[in-house]
Amino acid sequence: MKYYLKKILLYILLLSSNFIFISCYAQLTHTHGVGQDSINKSNNISDIDNLLETKIRMFLYEKYHPGHCFGMPGPVDKRIIKWKLTKHPHLVKIIKERYKPTNENKLYDILSSMISFTLKETQGGYEFSFTDGNCCVITHYKGILYLENNKIIESKITKQETENVPC
Repeated sequence: MKYYLKKILLYILLLSSNFIFISCYAQLTHTHGVGQDSINKSNNISDIDNLLETKIRMFLYEKYHPGHCFGMPGPVDKRIIKWKLTKHPHLVKIIKERYKPTNENKLYDILSSMISFTLKETQGGYEFSFTDGNCCVITHYKGILYLENNKIIESKITKQETENVPC
């Protein structure tokens, strides 16, 4: 009887560690945006020098405040935070100046939200997409941002899809 109990506990431990790994892996590898058609050059913003796109990201962040929790919530590894902050120095500087985050975790949260926007330039502005991760409920958005003389006039959500994920 003890032998089977030990085996059951071992399997439970193995399954739970596998679940934790899958949850963490999903958070690390989650791609932002709705569908593959939303991926373009503006999704890779490691060296943003386009001031207009930076302003657009700030506008969208301030309007929509997307979350970045995809699945079971948990603490973020400090190494991931450091890596992401180092990868986006231009945005980190802007975030520090504009939003004055009180700590590195808040800075990471704002940065993660801002880089979640995928932008595609169009005739009258930009198409944008992003995924709002609120841990157990994830919503994918597509929208249009209208510009006039490089000034943001309006943004409008054109498509929204919500999914529940196991938590």
